[in-house]
Amino acid sequence: MENVLIVSSSDKGGEAFASLITERCEARVCFAKSSKEGIQTLKEQNQALIVIVAPLPDEYGTHLARQAAESAAGVIFVARDANRGAVSEQLRRQGIFVFSLEMGRSMFGYAVDIMLALHFRLMLAAPRTERLQQQIQDIRAIDRAKCLLIQYADMTEQEAHRYIEKQAMDWRRTRREVADEILKSYDV
Repeated sequence: MENVLIVSSSDKGGEAFASLITERCEARVCFAKSSKEGIQTLKEQNQALIVIVAPLPDEYGTHLARQAAESAAGVIFVARDANRGAVSEQLRRQGIFVFSLEMGRSMFGYAVDIMLALHFRLMLAAPRTERLQQQIQDIRAIDRAKCLLIQYADMTEQEAHRYIEKQAMDWRRTRREVADEILKSYDV
């Protein structure tokens, strides 16, 4: 069961979109009436799908949409027909689907399917992204340690590299752990 957040200033509008979503998938739907409430709900729980029905009482809804796009949730922004083109131009580059009522029920259903598929894909990619970021941090720490050894221990880059690798093998630690020890010893 997926968490879905619908942000709409109108109870009737929010309920209408909730029923369209629950026709497509099993969902736990929660509601917010303003951008501020929506942002608070985003902080409190992860969402699979966020539907923003513009305009909201405290802002049009684009700020909330941008905040929501930073998460792994699929985001559908419902704009008034007259504003759809301008809003779509602003938001589509951030992966936000801009919907207008003239598009109809079936198009909204497709948008829900696409945004949920995007959510699942982002969730699968998250562990790989975190692992790559960790590797980048490890490489940076090792390189800083090598620079310190070159600067203060009068080693060449090859000697510093070999020293870190040998210490890692001798101490049965990772190269990152050895690099962290070197960084600590030079108070960096």
